[in-house]
Amino acid sequence: MRVVGLALVTLAALVALAACSGNSATPPPKPTPSVPTMVDDPINLNNIAGKPCTMLRPDQLAQFHILAPGTTGAGPLSTAAGVPVCTWQPSQHTEPVYAAAVDRHSGGLDALYKRRASLPVFQPFAESGYPGVNTATSKNALASGRCTVQIEVAAGVLLDAAVTVRDTQAPDYTDPCSDAQSFAAAIIANSQGQQP
Repeated sequence: MRVVGLALVTLAALVALAACSGNSATPPPKPTPSVPTMVDDPINLNNIAGKPCTMLRPDQLAQFHILAPGTTGAGPLSTAAGVPVCTWQPSQHTEPVYAAAVDRHSGGLDALYKRRASLPVFQPFAESGYPGVNTATSKNALASGRCTVQIEVAAGVLLDAAVTVRDTQAPDYTDPCSDAQSFAAAIIANSQGQQP
């Protein structure tokens, strides 16, 4: 009986010791968020990748106070080298400037997530059922009316859309990403049904 009692005391001591050592262990590192799964409804943007100023019809652009055609070239959008970018200037100077491009060369969201530590702004979201990320060139860009959204519309293909809100009194000056997402949503709606 004494042997059994001694064994039980020893077992209890070992369990208590294990519990204490478990509490002092370093917690496991937080897992890195994985890249969102691509949707089952990819969009083929190949036909507009080289001519991004055709992404939206004039009536759609008018909803964003844009009356003149866009121009291809440099703009408020940082994307892969050699990717044509269209910039649309609004009819009034106080309205936002928009830019968009189709990026088929940088590796899509997978590559973007791998670079997330080097990006000053990295905010995942979904638009029209497609996974995307809000990015910016600096930490204070979002508070200064500038945001870029990058949405994966097909495997390895990003729709990049950027906005520069110039009116410091506008409600979207401190929330420019919602503007950029709305612009991207219009492009997606215009392109849906064009399967790769």
